[in-house]
Amino acid sequence: MMLTGGGEREAEENAEDAKDNDAQTLTLRIDVTDPEGVFIARSEAPIGADGRTGELRIPIDQVRLWQPNGYGEQPLYDVRLTLLEDGSVMDTRAFKTGIRSLSYAQNEESPEDALPYTFVVNGKRIYVRGVNMTPLDHLYGNVTPEQYEYYVLLMKRAGVNLVRVWGGGIIEKACFYELCDRHGLLVWQEFIQSSSGIDNVPSKRSAFLELIALTAASALKAKRNHVSLTVWSGGNELMSEPNLPSTCEDANLAMLKALVETNDPRRLFLPTSASGPVQYITPEKGVSHDVHGHWKYQGNPGHYELYSDVDNLFHSEFGVDGVSAVKSLKKFLPASELRPVSMNDSLVWRHHGEWWDTYDRDIELFGAEVASEIGVFSRASQWIQAEGLRYVLEANRRRQFRNSGSVIWQLNEPYPNASSTSLVDYYGESKMAYYWTLRAYGPFFASAEYRRLNFRTGETFEVKLFAGAHSATEGLTVRSRLLGMDGELLHAQSDAVSVDGEHAAHAGDLHALVTEAFGSLFLLRLELFDSAGALLHANDYFSPRWSGLFMRLRWR
Repeated sequence: MMLTGGGEREAEENAEDAKDNDAQTLTLRIDVTDPEGVFIARSEAPIGADGRTGELRIPIDQVRLWQPNGYGEQPLYDVRLTLLEDGSVMDTRAFKTGIRSLSYAQNEESPEDALPYTFVVNGKRIYVRGVNMTPLDHLYGNVTPEQYEYYVLLMKRAGVNLVRVWGGGIIEKACFYELCDRHGLLVWQEFIQSSSGIDNVPSKRSAFLELIALTAASALKAKRNHVSLTVWSGGNELMSEPNLPSTCEDANLAMLKALVETNDPRRLFLPTSASGPVQYITPEKGVSHDVHGHWKYQGNPGHYELYSDVDNLFHSEFGVDGVSAVKSLKKFLPASELRPVSMNDSLVWRHHGEWWDTYDRDIELFGAEVASEIGVFSRASQWIQAEGLRYVLEANRRRQFRNSGSVIWQLNEPYPNASSTSLVDYYGESKMAYYWTLRAYGPFFASAEYRRLNFRTGETFEVKLFAGAHSATEGLTVRSRLLGMDGELLHAQSDAVSVDGEHAAHAGDLHALVTEAFGSLFLLRLELFDSAGALLHANDYFSPRWSGLFMRLRWR
């Protein structure tokens, strides 16, 4: 176990006071207690005239390793730092931390000049199943420990193993990072600067550089002993030119990189997110390393064609928008506005989420009936959000570890928006996309690759079938069934597959002729079974058998 000295600041301050007294002797003592509360180790070192002890290494027998969510437990050790002056206790500090190794690797088939986007914890590559988190409220000080815990538990239950603390927000309160330690959430922490959409170049103003250096140094020293902390980033969507992410050649980011190398040298520093070499996702091959986008459903078949063909190494921000829960809408929309409406036609709706207007999209996909009632409209909009997001997550995961992970924009909202890309709305109500993310992020998954939603009579319904898992597993079976909306079985097959725990395995292909018996809407149900016949994972995919509208799809 290596400690960087969580009490370094206090030690430096006391050592400074001691410089005028040559007889004064300062010592730092470190006591370690195991997760069961048993004292296991102590180490002491003198504090030099510069206020530092240097690096201390404390051997731990029968160590219990901290693992990310989904890969094992999160045992935490108690560490107590004691500052002694000539044997007398001057100050103490206590905190919890975990023990794990952390390294970074290039992706499979990665270009040689690409940054390392694969996180390796305790010698195992971790496929990132992440979310972006904004501040939980615009009134930062009002956020309670209970709110932090609610959202951390939502992430944990959804299978999330990494949370990106967005550079447009804040350095969160200490209890948030403690919760991430406790529940196995890797933390991607950005320094607090972001593009504005108007000025995206990192600021070089001397007053700003002085302020961000001060806050960055403070954050580094305060957060570096958290076992969950995994990577630092210079900020959000910083670009030196349009669609060209800034690099560490930028003076602002070079300064931040130097601060990380001085104060937390074992952790990776990424210049910005996305880190390029292009900013936005593109079907062009060989130029997408870490990219952002899109934040909208790209249409049928465009959405499926794009995300099936991209070759990005990492996908650190993207999303699909959907309307909030009716229960939440009723809390901030007046009764006169509780109706489906385009944000172009309502200043109230526009105020609560102008960018995320799904009205025209949902009318196009479901027909005019979907705008007949707010509940139907909300559920239809959330369905498209869930469907669009699920496809991106599965498409990325099918390329594991050529793609090293997905980070959804976004978990939460700091403001009551009528529509947004969040999985959970401002009032904590989980949207449909949250539950579909839970499936896509599961320890086992079965997935279908398809290129469009709708199929006509006489066409062949074709999909590729995949399976994956956190760990190597043999003797799996993917069962595929095509079902009509009345439950009639239209097609069935079973495909045997084994997975290595590192990659998605191609389980087989499904081909079925679409006939009148398929009805106006049919579904593909995928189920993954272990060798004993136990169900590990299930997925439903809906397809209409006509022009592409969902007008006959009813919500109950």
